[in-house]
Amino acid sequence: MSSSAATIQMSMLEQSGMTEKVIYRPLNRRPREIVVVVDRIDTREFMDNAATPRMRVTILCDAIAGIKPNAINTGGDRIDVAERFGGDRTARAIMRIIEQDGDFVTIEVA
Repeated sequence: MSSSAATIQMSMLEQSGMTEKVIYRPLNRRPREIVVVVDRIDTREFMDNAATPRMRVTILCDAIAGIKPNAINTGGDRIDVAERFGGDRTARAIMRIIEQDGDFVTIEVA
């Protein structure tokens, strides 16, 4: 998929209400708002007695509208995202990059 097709796909997801706005807080750089798709995962899938749920966040691979995978600092960058859709956002650590291609990057946050 071309980057313009990926942008159109993210726009269509946004129009259908499947996206949400989060704040990306890169370490030592200025925070900014981006549009993402959040997959909230039941913590019991990962570990017993987990304090916070883990989430998969899919982001457009774009330096302006999203995040370039090579710019992500796991262990330093954070994303403000709500535990439940429509809830208050809280800062969460970017744990790892789950997958990436030329158009999208999916990260795990906790």
